[in-house]
Amino acid sequence: MLSIFKIIGYRSSYFSTSQKIGYGTTPLLYRLLSSKRGIGIGGAETKSSEKEKQEQIRTSRFYEEQAARRRYFYHVDLHGRLFLEGTTPRNIATCLKDPKFLNFFFSRIRRNRLGIFGEYSHISPCGREMNFIESADTVSGPFVFRDLIEIGGGGKGRTLLAYGGESTQPLRPDGLVISEETGRMYHPLERGGKRLPDQAPVDSEELGLIRSHLALALSEHIVFREPLNLFVWRGQEFPIKKI
Repeated sequence: MLSIFKIIGYRSSYFSTSQKIGYGTTPLLYRLLSSKRGIGIGGAETKSSEKEKQEQIRTSRFYEEQAARRRYFYHVDLHGRLFLEGTTPRNIATCLKDPKFLNFFFSRIRRNRLGIFGEYSHISPCGREMNFIESADTVSGPFVFRDLIEIGGGGKGRTLLAYGGESTQPLRPDGLVISEETGRMYHPLERGGKRLPDQAPVDSEELGLIRSHLALALSEHIVFREPLNLFVWRGQEFPIKKI
């Protein structure tokens, strides 16, 4: 695996295409959606919650001791950006961007069933090295769909969701899910490729978070009704599930 310490200073234009609708948050728009339509497309980490998380960051001595045992710790935010835990501030400039590293890292992610560091829901192993992952969203874990990619045109092409490094999967218009508690939007996760020997099968309804700005874009295709909201895609209506 690429040593994380070799790429900390790496600068890449990889996320440039994902910046076309920005990484900022628009909590006012969330509130308007909530008040007018009975649902929110939530997803912003507040300054207070971020401060609380920063206060829980472990000491440098802890990281040094664990690094000697080849254990490393990461955080994935609500935009799907990956950080070494302890990085401050967390923003587009300080997240990890190397596509080769991200592809490898996200392709090996699985649930943490090691019996240690249970507060980190997922791990990404690489040989004797173990990478523990804390995620801002507890439903999706580290998987966040950050952008839509259109393949073909004329309304007959394919629409892909991008996540992780350069991973993509088809948009399933019948698969959208909204949390009644947080207002966040999710989509079923489909992870292909060869699974690790001790990796449990993907849950049938394993979900990835749709980041806030993409959720807002998709909300333009939502008809808000009771008891079920409808996602209207290419002339067809699909009920949106609730969790």
